[in-house]
Amino acid sequence: MFDLFLHPERRRPGPQPLQVDLRRIIVAGMVLWAVAALVLGVLAVGFDLDVTSKLVICATGLGLGLLALAWEHVNRRRYRAVAETRNVVVDLPDDAPPA
Repeated sequence: MFDLFLHPERRRPGPQPLQVDLRRIIVAGMVLWAVAALVLGVLAVGFDLDVTSKLVICATGLGLGLLALAWEHVNRRRYRAVAETRNVVVDLPDDAPPA
């Protein structure tokens, strides 16, 4: 074990990172924030609770999700370009713009 610390060049190369569609993950998170906001809205109306601060948190989560979608859209070209230089197949939807 200490041999790898002393001679890191002897290590095997790490595996290639998984290619994932970040839009699905980001949209799933946004859906969860929207569901939480809906549940809070029902609780506020049904039980006359003050959930304003919690609704602000849900709105913030949705806003950050929108920012994440914009970031993913901008960086998708870079993501595909890096994958092409490594000869990795990137499985992105057809509506993704070419690199």
